[in-house]
Amino acid sequence: MAKRIFVNGPILIAAEHTENLIIGAGTFLNLGSHFGCPNANEKIRVGQRCALGPACRLETVNHGLVWELGIGRGTITKGIVLEDEVWLGAGVTVLPGVRIGEGSVIAAGAVVTKDVPAGVLAGGVPCKVIRELPSSAQSVS
Repeated sequence: MAKRIFVNGPILIAAEHTENLIIGAGTFLNLGSHFGCPNANEKIRVGQRCALGPACRLETVNHGLVWELGIGRGTITKGIVLEDEVWLGAGVTVLPGVRIGEGSVIAAGAVVTKDVPAGVLAGGVPCKVIRELPSSAQSVS
């Protein structure tokens, strides 16, 4: 974890190896943030100046839909990337293999199952792009 991250209340890091979770400088983690990254090969990377609302979950492990005798459902593990300045609203869940682009905002309660491009507002279950966000140059005028 970089210097100057901000933590508001307890968070849960489920990681077998501490190097599985990489958090950039200036990032804010709110109450109940949960990071599930137990597999050494699949990491959660949170960029600089990100903000996670209360009760956000980032999970690198999922299970298959088909149950097989003697095997069960098996597990699927893929890393997660939040690029710089991403904001996750309260209660957002990010599933394995997702990348959220720089400056994007994910609305409260969304379940992110696929990549989200940079500079957009996205939300819903499953999460979908709602609209593009204005750049700082556009909001000045």
